[in-house]
Amino acid sequence: MIMWSDECSVEKGQGKRDEYYFCTSTEKWQPRIVQTYSTNKNMKVIVWGSFWDNGRSNLYIIETDFESAKHRYSADSYLEVLEAEVAPIFSTSENGYEFMQDNASIHRTYKVRDWFIDRGITLLEDWPPYSSDLNPIEHI
Repeated sequence: MIMWSDECSVEKGQGKRDEYYFCTSTEKWQPRIVQTYSTNKNMKVIVWGSFWDNGRSNLYIIETDFESAKHRYSADSYLEVLEAEVAPIFSTSENGYEFMQDNASIHRTYKVRDWFIDRGITLLEDWPPYSSDLNPIEHI
């Protein structure tokens, strides 16, 4: 059995509306056709969740790591999620589960790999890097 997991960024803002233009290929980058939108610093959070055959985790808001290079998310941020949400589930469940995480850079660090090894948690290996259609959590 597999425990599926993923993160998602959520940003407060108005978003942008789709606009369609019919033009030739030489016109497609003209300023009157290219739609721009603001990239100012809106409130943005990353949330993490997981589910398996008979349960689900809590929705976890991942904290930024102020010790990282640009005060963003790091392996340490991800380890906090694993400790809070994954460790309790695997410590109380039967050992027949595999944990699925995508190939995000913070998932592939030695710290994270060692965390799973130390707890005897099996990872679902050889996951394609861009395969959102294969991960059922993407459709939730």
